[in-house]
Amino acid sequence: IYTDGSCGTEGKRKGIGTWCYVIVKDGKKIAEARNLKEKTTSAEMEYLAVYYALKAAKRMDLKEFTVCSDYKAIVDKMSIAKLIKRNRDGSIIDDGPNRDLLNKLVLYTDTMDAVVHWEWIRGHSGNRWNVYCDNLAKTLMRKASA
Repeated sequence: IYTDGSCGTEGKRKGIGTWCYVIVKDGKKIAEARNLKEKTTSAEMEYLAVYYALKAAKRMDLKEFTVCSDYKAIVDKMSIAKLIKRNRDGSIIDDGPNRDLLNKLVLYTDTMDAVVHWEWIRGHSGNRWNVYCDNLAKTLMRKASA
């Protein structure tokens, strides 16, 4: 599963953002989705891309898969989420930025009957499916901004 998020903002201002994912099996695309949101950030779009990809994987009853993201913060945190101390509600104890979005991912993956692996891929480095996701997100952004 490849995910990407994009946002047409400069600095920390919120703007129109897009997220997308593509699910690939044996080198072929079997599912994809994309959407946009107003008044958001690039980080939120990255998290939403992963969240909706996980929901799709659950609907498709995928039992083992790898989520590939060029957003290192997600991959780093989710790779160790099972090891991080938890609150009573199951959320992780984390005071970093986007902790609400991170906990949304953590709590959702806890509901899945699947083995989820996490892999960071360098963005804009020629990875076929990362480029594909990036183009999906940016195309939707251009359409929304026109």
